[in-house]
Amino acid sequence: TCQAEVYNTFVITKNSGFSVQDYNSYLASIGLTKYSEWRLSSAASSLSGKKLLWCGDSIGVGYYEHYYPGTSGTSCTSKNKNNGEHPAWAKRITNLLDMASPQNTSKGGASLSTKRSNVTNIFTQLKNNASNTYDYIIIEGGSVDVGGSNGVKAPLGKLSSSYDLSSFDGENTFVGALERSFYYATSKAPNSHIAFIIAYSMPEHPNNYNAWNEYWQYVPYVCEKWG
Repeated sequence: TCQAEVYNTFVITKNSGFSVQDYNSYLASIGLTKYSEWRLSSAASSLSGKKLLWCGDSIGVGYYEHYYPGTSGTSCTSKNKNNGEHPAWAKRITNLLDMASPQNTSKGGASLSTKRSNVTNIFTQLKNNASNTYDYIIIEGGSVDVGGSNGVKAPLGKLSSSYDLSSFDGENTFVGALERSFYYATSKAPNSHIAFIIAYSMPEHPNNYNAWNEYWQYVPYVCEKWG
């Protein structure tokens, strides 16, 4: 989500917190300040005040952080979630872009499919929460379905040629569940901007590495069908 010029530009700190001032000074010293201004000058953002719903698994839940861009470090969350939520990606995005406080329904261990019956799965999160109240809906998930958490893959499933809920493959399948996610998102929030994202880099763990290659090649076709 940044300019190509800064893809390979990093700041590494050791035994100290992140300093926005120091970071900006570093960018200025190498002539890249202009590429950071868009995220720090949030008042000028076209996303100011927009509302975000984020549905997903533990990647969406996130973990506590002492410092992250856009804060002084005083308003960050603690390990025991004293104020009710971790920053996670949803909160980091809304803080940086001056959006409204997000609704994050992510659950650790949540699958797209019904593989984990003891955790609210992702299409159910959308069924229960999606609405035109939100300007943006982010759907993140799939790592649990392809073997994450217990090494058991959900069945792949097949893409339906219909948009009717009853025509989709089983709720226990990867593709059938992904279709249900898009069905509930588009039917309950037809005016929202909807995106499906995946973790761009995952460990080559024997439980899920081959499944990632096998399953994710079908995701673009499901996304294309649902627009």
